[in-house]
Amino acid sequence: MIEKYRLHNLHAIRGWAALFVVIAHTKYPFWSGGRAYLEQYPMDTWIWYQYFIFGLDMITSFGSIFVITFFVLSGFFITRSLKNKHYSIPFFYGDRMIRIFIPYIGSLFLGFIFLHIANYIHPELFKMFELNRPYNSNLISSYNDLNIHSFFMALIFSPGEEGYFAMNGAYWSLYHEALFYFIIPFILLFLKKYTYFIIGLVLFIISFFYGGNWVTIKAFVFSYSLYFATGVLLYELTNTKGTRYYIIKYIRKFTNLVLSISIVMMLFGIILGLLNLKKYGFFLGMFATALLILLVLYGKNTKIFFFFKKLLINKFSNFLGKISFSLYLVHIPLLVVYYSIWTKYSEEFIFYDRIYWIVVICIIPFGYLFYFFIEKRSLIILEKYKKKYSNTKK
Repeated sequence: MIEKYRLHNLHAIRGWAALFVVIAHTKYPFWSGGRAYLEQYPMDTWIWYQYFIFGLDMITSFGSIFVITFFVLSGFFITRSLKNKHYSIPFFYGDRMIRIFIPYIGSLFLGFIFLHIANYIHPELFKMFELNRPYNSNLISSYNDLNIHSFFMALIFSPGEEGYFAMNGAYWSLYHEALFYFIIPFILLFLKKYTYFIIGLVLFIISFFYGGNWVTIKAFVFSYSLYFATGVLLYELTNTKGTRYYIIKYIRKFTNLVLSISIVMMLFGIILGLLNLKKYGFFLGMFATALLILLVLYGKNTKIFFFFKKLLINKFSNFLGKISFSLYLVHIPLLVVYYSIWTKYSEEFIFYDRIYWIVVICIIPFGYLFYFFIEKRSLIILEKYKKKYSNTKK
């Protein structure tokens, strides 16, 4: 049995993952990008510390790898919930609908409102076709695509004709979350331990011969399902007496080595992603996340790991973990508003200074407000739903 405080510590990983996703997405409107930056500021003109800063820019640019972290954690926690609480399948689906859909619908309306606010603040921004910059082109097409059809497509987590509703590309992951929620009760009911992971791994290998899109059922089956399956596998391994003993023994014995491997795998995963080898990057990110979860659960407090854990798990990361879903849902609509304000008063549209860090800081408080007024209300409704279910079972 895993202690509750150790399980709670895993939410800090989710918090950091959400923050890295926000940082990566903030760069789209608020930084020129690596190649354009190098053209403007060639490396032969740099001072030594600029190499470090540019490296930090690059490391925080592949946000999608941290969505894989969400998937692994989701597989772990959903399996724990279904195994420990013995929910019926209809109740589980209702639980997920309340937990996900209420904040999600709130973010759809917020995105709609924020795009109109951005257009009101800086209407010229939505007419500048000549900028020839993907972000600005997407902004214009998303605004023109605010209609009933794109809204109804968004209700099934799918893009409209011009991309995701209100330009919120973060929604792509919710499609795969929803598919996982749909199949996981049946997987746990009908498949033996570890079978889901083995099937997912085989299909993932097959996927190297299949070119899938971000959002299709085939992409889930042949690629993203494996990341959820890894979380399911971790739960099964850590809750089976024999395997748990060996996991604890070797994680504690080789804590520093496992930590080093986890960090190196995540860094290489990011590098592969930046080189447009996303599938390989995601795979490394999946393993890095799995090792990090095991370290948080069972790692020995060596000097190195104790220091790392202090950085990883603290009040700030726990706070981020609490609001991570809200932060994920609303940060892109917020970026649209901030971009309209900044471009209007600065009269600049491409930024070489690293103002994106300022914008990230401004996003976090609003993420909390959305959590407090929208997501927290859904959690209250969810608790009532669970109590009602418990009373009917008595």
